[in-house]
Amino acid sequence: MSRASALPKTPPAGSASQPTVIYTAASGVPARLSEAWQDVRWAARNRGLWLEIALQDVKGRYRGSLLGPWWITISMAALIGGMSVLYSRLMNLSLAEYVPWMCCGIVLWGYLATTLQEGCDALVSASPILRQTPIPTLIFFLRTICRNLIVLAHNLVIVAVMSAAFGLWREMRGLEFLAAILLISVILIGMVAIVSIVSARFRDVPQIVTAILQVLLFMTPIFWRADQLPRDTSFLLANPAFHLIEVMRSPLIGTPTPVASWIFVSLFGLAVWVAASVLYAAARRRIVHFL
Repeated sequence: MSRASALPKTPPAGSASQPTVIYTAASGVPARLSEAWQDVRWAARNRGLWLEIALQDVKGRYRGSLLGPWWITISMAALIGGMSVLYSRLMNLSLAEYVPWMCCGIVLWGYLATTLQEGCDALVSASPILRQTPIPTLIFFLRTICRNLIVLAHNLVIVAVMSAAFGLWREMRGLEFLAAILLISVILIGMVAIVSIVSARFRDVPQIVTAILQVLLFMTPIFWRADQLPRDTSFLLANPAFHLIEVMRSPLIGTPTPVASWIFVSLFGLAVWVAASVLYAAARRRIVHFL
């Protein structure tokens, strides 16, 4: 007998909002991609589900705390304040030159790095639900992105205060920043899908991802500026983190966004989604067995 697959479909009117399991013997690549597309459609129709789960994650994580996620914002603001005084002197830059660069860099890097680190655990932490409910695993990728977007929204208060203090709010390009955040978040969905599926199969992947992120943190111009490099900066062009940060940071500090960064991010996002689609379509039937 051919291997069965579970396809979520919209329940009939008046029934509970639960996916219906349809068993099919399809096993070809087009059939698997079609099944994956059905998961995407189901997740889009039931977006209130993963939005609510993400909100409950944030509330649950800080239950009993007086300030909740604002503690992250306060600690990050303290880090930026302390490092800006020290590093601006070490690099012989004025606070007006250095603080906006580092402030936006740290806030945006926190969004990227935390999303990928938590993405490694997206499926493993949801294993009790996945073993009992035929719910598309895509829900838990979106849950991770949404949860970290909520935290990012809190941390952007630091950027708002910084822009007001240094008068950058007149030069900020809000619409471009929102477009960049939307594009990066879509790319992160694909990246989270990849790392979460691979982490479900190989449990040492989260440590590998953390190590790579630690290296990229110091290889990406966050604490230092790219224009301070003495000569060759070609290695930055091959650093995805540089381009991902650049398309989000430039609109916030009022500098032109390099066209090369937009091109790189677009091509990188396309490659990520092709890889994620193939991996998800191939592994979606076996994810529960990995867990």
